[in-house]
Amino acid sequence: MSDNSLTKQGYSNEDAYIKEKEIALRAERDELRAVQAKEQAKELHWMRCPKCGGQMEEKDMETMKIDICNSCEGMYFDKGEFEIASKSLESHTVFDKVASFLKW
Repeated sequence: MSDNSLTKQGYSNEDAYIKEKEIALRAERDELRAVQAKEQAKELHWMRCPKCGGQMEEKDMETMKIDICNSCEGMYFDKGEFEIASKSLESHTVFDKVASFLKW
């Protein structure tokens, strides 16, 4: 808002200035709250199993890392990892290793 529109609404110049500062401060706080909410959501869901909500652990397997749930033993790939694994599908080496890895 500009001083002009606030003074037309009955605010004095000083009140209009204070009101604009309040609006700007409120916008900053709202933006900060949105960032904090996003960080809290990430922290709450980071490395959690999408199936059971259990804690997940990253395990190294050759050229990629696989996320495995400690509770339900679900196995999850990050973006691009399945494509890497599927390229080795013909030789079955990656999927044989995954199968043996899960049997530990």
